[in-house]
Amino acid sequence: MQLRPRTGQTTQPAQQAQPSASTKRTKTPRTQAQQSGETQEPSNQPLKVGHPMPNYLLHIQLPVQSEDGTKRKTTLQQLLNRSVEGIVVCVYSHISKKVLESEFERLSGGPALRLKVAWVGLSTYPPSVHAALLGESEFQKGEKPYRMLSDPATKLLQPMGFVRPRPRSKTWSTRMRKLGSIRCGFFIITKDKRLFARKMGKLDNIVEELLTAQIRLYAQPINGGVKRPW
Repeated sequence: MQLRPRTGQTTQPAQQAQPSASTKRTKTPRTQAQQSGETQEPSNQPLKVGHPMPNYLLHIQLPVQSEDGTKRKTTLQQLLNRSVEGIVVCVYSHISKKVLESEFERLSGGPALRLKVAWVGLSTYPPSVHAALLGESEFQKGEKPYRMLSDPATKLLQPMGFVRPRPRSKTWSTRMRKLGSIRCGFFIITKDKRLFARKMGKLDNIVEELLTAQIRLYAQPINGGVKRPW
Protein backbone atom coordinates (compact mmCIF):
# COMPACT_ATOMS: atom_id res chain seq x y z
CA MET A 1 0.00 0.00 0.00
CA GLN A 2 1.40 3.41 -0.98
CA LEU A 3 1.50 5.99 1.80
CA ARG A 4 0.47 9.53 1.00
CA PRO A 5 2.04 12.52 2.69
CA ARG A 6 0.02 14.27 5.34
CA THR A 7 -1.74 17.49 4.57
CA GLY A 8 0.56 20.49 4.83
CA GLN A 9 3.72 18.48 4.25
CA THR A 10 5.57 18.67 0.95
CA THR A 11 8.28 16.42 -0.29
CA GLN A 12 11.67 18.04 -0.78
CA PRO A 13 13.71 17.09 -3.87
CA ALA A 14 16.89 15.19 -3.17
CA GLN A 15 19.88 17.50 -2.97
CA GLN A 16 22.66 16.87 -5.46
CA ALA A 17 26.00 15.86 -3.99
CA GLN A 18 28.49 18.70 -4.08
CA PRO A 19 31.96 17.86 -5.34
CA SER A 20 34.54 17.69 -2.59
CA ALA A 21 37.64 19.80 -2.55
CA SER A 22 39.74 16.80 -3.50
CA THR A 23 37.69 16.16 -6.66
CA LYS A 24 37.73 19.74 -7.88
CA ARG A 25 39.97 20.32 -10.83
CA THR A 26 42.80 22.65 -9.99
CA LYS A 27 44.29 24.81 -12.67
CA THR A 28 48.05 25.02 -12.66
CA PRO A 29 49.34 28.49 -13.43
CA ARG A 30 51.13 28.79 -16.75
CA THR A 31 54.63 30.10 -16.72
CA GLN A 32 55.64 33.16 -18.65
CA ALA A 33 57.64 31.00 -21.07
CA GLN A 34 54.63 28.76 -21.76
CA GLN A 35 52.42 31.78 -22.40
CA SER A 36 54.95 33.11 -24.90
CA GLY A 37 55.14 29.77 -26.69
CA GLU A 38 58.75 28.94 -25.84
CA THR A 39 59.73 25.32 -25.29
CA GLN A 40 61.27 24.86 -21.86
CA GLU A 41 61.31 21.08 -21.52
CA PRO A 42 62.66 18.40 -23.84
CA SER A 43 60.22 16.85 -26.27
CA ASN A 44 60.18 13.31 -27.64
CA GLN A 45 59.51 14.68 -31.10
CA PRO A 46 62.62 14.69 -33.33
CA LEU A 47 63.94 18.04 -34.43
CA LYS A 48 63.15 18.86 -38.03
CA VAL A 49 65.38 20.79 -40.39
CA GLY A 50 63.85 24.15 -41.24
CA HIS A 51 62.07 24.47 -37.89
CA PRO A 52 63.05 26.81 -35.03
CA MET A 53 65.43 25.43 -32.44
CA PRO A 54 63.84 24.76 -29.04
CA ASN A 55 64.71 27.44 -26.54
CA TYR A 56 66.03 25.02 -23.92
CA LEU A 57 68.65 23.63 -26.34
CA LEU A 58 69.98 27.08 -27.11
CA HIS A 59 70.57 27.75 -23.41
CA ILE A 60 72.34 24.55 -22.36
CA GLN A 61 75.57 25.44 -20.58
CA LEU A 62 78.49 23.72 -22.33
CA PRO A 63 82.10 23.73 -21.05
CA VAL A 64 84.58 25.27 -23.46
CA GLN A 65 88.37 25.23 -23.42
CA SER A 66 90.21 28.48 -22.69
CA GLU A 67 93.73 29.63 -23.38
CA ASP A 68 94.50 30.48 -19.75
CA GLY A 69 93.18 27.16 -18.42
CA THR A 70 90.25 28.64 -16.54
CA LYS A 71 86.93 26.79 -16.51
CA ARG A 72 84.08 28.54 -18.24
CA LYS A 73 80.91 27.70 -20.15
CA THR A 74 78.97 29.05 -23.08
CA THR A 75 75.69 28.40 -24.89
CA LEU A 76 74.55 28.23 -28.48
CA GLN A 77 72.52 31.37 -27.86
CA GLN A 78 75.63 33.28 -26.85
CA LEU A 79 77.42 32.09 -29.98
CA LEU A 80 74.45 33.16 -32.10
CA ASN A 81 74.47 36.61 -30.52
CA ARG A 82 78.10 37.11 -31.52
CA SER A 83 77.68 35.84 -35.07
CA VAL A 84 76.39 37.58 -38.20
CA GLU A 85 74.74 34.70 -40.04
CA GLY A 86 74.63 31.87 -37.53
CA ILE A 87 76.78 29.02 -36.25
CA VAL A 88 78.18 25.83 -37.76
CA VAL A 89 78.70 23.07 -35.20
CA CYS A 90 80.92 20.15 -36.22
CA VAL A 91 80.18 17.04 -34.14
CA TYR A 92 83.05 14.63 -33.50
CA SER A 93 82.62 10.94 -32.75
CA HIS A 94 83.92 9.25 -29.60
CA ILE A 95 85.95 6.28 -30.80
CA SER A 96 89.56 7.17 -30.01
CA LYS A 97 91.75 10.24 -29.79
CA LYS A 98 93.39 9.24 -33.07
CA VAL A 99 90.01 9.31 -34.82
CA LEU A 100 89.27 12.63 -33.14
CA GLU A 101 92.46 14.12 -34.56
CA SER A 102 91.58 12.83 -38.04
CA GLU A 103 88.07 14.29 -37.92
CA PHE A 104 89.36 17.55 -36.46
CA GLU A 105 91.88 17.94 -39.28
CA ARG A 106 89.18 17.71 -41.94
CA LEU A 107 86.26 19.52 -40.27
CA SER A 108 87.80 22.40 -38.35
CA GLY A 109 89.13 24.42 -41.30
CA GLY A 110 86.35 26.99 -41.17
CA PRO A 111 83.89 28.09 -43.87
CA ALA A 112 84.98 27.47 -47.45
CA LEU A 113 82.89 30.43 -48.64
CA ARG A 114 82.71 34.00 -47.43
CA LEU A 115 80.28 33.22 -44.65
CA LYS A 116 80.28 35.18 -41.41
CA VAL A 117 79.37 32.32 -39.12
CA ALA A 118 80.70 31.08 -35.81
CA TRP A 119 82.57 27.83 -36.51
CA VAL A 120 82.82 25.56 -33.46
CA GLY A 121 83.29 21.90 -32.59
CA LEU A 122 81.32 19.68 -30.24
CA SER A 123 82.18 16.33 -28.67
CA THR A 124 81.82 14.31 -25.47
CA TYR A 125 85.53 14.63 -24.67
CA PRO A 126 86.48 16.85 -21.70
CA PRO A 127 87.90 20.35 -22.23
CA SER A 128 91.38 19.11 -21.29
CA VAL A 129 91.44 16.87 -24.38
CA HIS A 130 90.20 19.75 -26.51
CA ALA A 131 92.88 22.07 -25.11
CA ALA A 132 95.61 19.58 -25.99
CA LEU A 133 94.15 19.16 -29.46
CA LEU A 134 93.89 22.88 -30.14
CA GLY A 135 97.26 23.63 -28.61
CA GLU A 136 98.95 21.89 -31.51
CA SER A 137 96.66 23.40 -34.12
CA GLU A 138 97.18 26.46 -36.27
CA PHE A 139 93.49 27.37 -35.94
CA GLN A 140 94.08 28.56 -32.38
CA LYS A 141 96.46 31.28 -33.57
CA GLY A 142 94.01 33.13 -35.80
CA GLU A 143 91.96 36.22 -35.07
CA LYS A 144 88.88 34.04 -34.50
CA PRO A 145 90.19 30.93 -32.73
CA TYR A 146 88.37 27.66 -33.19
CA ARG A 147 86.32 26.68 -30.14
CA MET A 148 85.59 23.17 -28.92
CA LEU A 149 82.50 22.63 -26.78
CA SER A 150 82.18 19.67 -24.43
CA ASP A 151 78.94 17.74 -23.90
CA PRO A 152 79.84 14.65 -21.81
CA ALA A 153 76.25 14.16 -20.61
CA THR A 154 74.92 14.45 -24.22
CA LYS A 155 72.31 17.01 -23.13
CA LEU A 156 72.59 18.63 -26.55
CA LEU A 157 73.81 15.72 -28.66
CA GLN A 158 70.97 13.40 -27.61
CA PRO A 159 68.01 15.57 -28.73
CA MET A 160 69.94 16.59 -31.83
CA GLY A 161 70.08 12.93 -32.89
CA PHE A 162 73.84 12.32 -32.75
CA VAL A 163 73.74 9.64 -30.05
CA ARG A 164 73.33 6.07 -31.23
CA PRO A 165 70.70 3.94 -29.46
CA ARG A 166 71.85 1.51 -26.79
CA PRO A 167 72.81 -1.94 -28.09
CA ARG A 168 70.28 -4.72 -27.57
CA SER A 169 72.50 -7.65 -28.49
CA LYS A 170 76.12 -8.77 -28.17
CA THR A 171 76.62 -8.41 -31.91
CA TRP A 172 75.44 -4.80 -31.85
CA SER A 173 77.59 -4.11 -28.74
CA THR A 174 80.69 -5.22 -30.66
CA ARG A 175 79.73 -3.02 -33.58
CA MET A 176 79.04 -0.11 -31.25
CA ARG A 177 82.59 -0.27 -29.89
CA LYS A 178 83.91 0.10 -33.42
CA LEU A 179 81.54 2.85 -34.50
CA GLY A 180 81.38 4.73 -31.21
CA SER A 181 78.32 5.97 -29.38
CA ILE A 182 78.42 9.42 -31.05
CA ARG A 183 77.81 9.95 -34.75
CA CYS A 184 80.14 12.22 -36.68
CA GLY A 185 78.38 15.07 -38.45
CA PHE A 186 77.38 18.72 -38.25
CA PHE A 187 74.41 21.04 -37.87
CA ILE A 188 73.87 24.67 -38.80
CA ILE A 189 71.71 27.19 -36.96
CA THR A 190 70.92 30.47 -38.68
CA LYS A 191 70.74 33.83 -36.99
CA ASP A 192 66.95 33.54 -36.66
CA LYS A 193 67.40 30.37 -34.54
CA ARG A 194 66.33 28.03 -37.33
CA LEU A 195 67.88 24.59 -37.85
CA PHE A 196 69.16 25.10 -41.37
CA ALA A 197 70.95 21.76 -41.91
CA ARG A 198 71.91 18.60 -40.05
CA LYS A 199 73.90 15.65 -41.35
CA MET A 200 75.62 12.63 -39.85
CA GLY A 201 77.46 9.66 -41.28
CA LYS A 202 80.90 8.76 -42.62
CA LEU A 203 83.61 11.39 -42.52
CA ASP A 204 84.06 11.60 -46.31
CA ASN A 205 80.33 12.12 -46.81
CA ILE A 206 80.17 14.69 -44.03
CA VAL A 207 82.92 16.79 -45.64
CA GLU A 208 80.97 16.89 -48.92
CA GLU A 209 77.64 17.57 -47.22
CA LEU A 210 79.19 20.39 -45.20
CA LEU A 211 80.38 22.13 -48.34
CA THR A 212 76.97 21.69 -49.98
CA ALA A 213 75.24 23.19 -46.94
CA GLN A 214 77.58 26.19 -47.04
CA ILE A 215 76.70 26.80 -50.70
CA ARG A 216 72.99 26.70 -49.88
CA LEU A 217 73.48 29.05 -46.94
CA TYR A 218 75.55 31.46 -49.01
CA ALA A 219 72.82 31.60 -51.68
CA GLN A 220 70.24 32.75 -49.16
CA PRO A 221 69.78 36.45 -48.30
CA ILE A 222 70.54 37.62 -44.80
CA ASN A 223 68.92 40.09 -42.43
CA GLY A 224 65.41 39.70 -43.79
CA GLY A 225 66.20 39.83 -47.49
CA VAL A 226 69.31 42.01 -47.62
CA LYS A 227 71.95 40.60 -49.97
CA ARG A 228 75.47 40.08 -48.72
CA PRO A 229 77.75 43.10 -49.19
CA TRP A 230 80.79 40.80 -49.60
